[in-house]
Amino acid sequence: MTKVSQRRLKKKIRKSPGRKSKISYKRKKRSFAKCALCKERLKGVPPESRKKKLSKTKRRPSVMFGGILCSKCREKIIKKAALRKYKLTRDEEIDLREEKFIKQAEKAIE
Repeated sequence: MTKVSQRRLKKKIRKSPGRKSKISYKRKKRSFAKCALCKERLKGVPPESRKKKLSKTKRRPSVMFGGILCSKCREKIIKKAALRKYKLTRDEEIDLREEKFIKQAEKAIE
């Protein structure tokens, strides 16, 4: 029986010179880090395969929401958090996907 980790992988049957067949499993390629809001590829974040070899400080940027949001979305969130903190916008205008990021940014602004 196959391992649980290999059940969803693609199989390829290979035959050896001794006429024995062997099943080999194809590994999935790791994807790049993506922004949580717009799904754009994050800059400054290395792919998963290289991440293990780097030190903790080099794994992701040291800015607020670094490694989670892209620079455009991060800027929008910080602006919305500042407006919300000083009661310049209503809570109904905020998107639900952005809500948790805005709350975190409000705490950091204090």
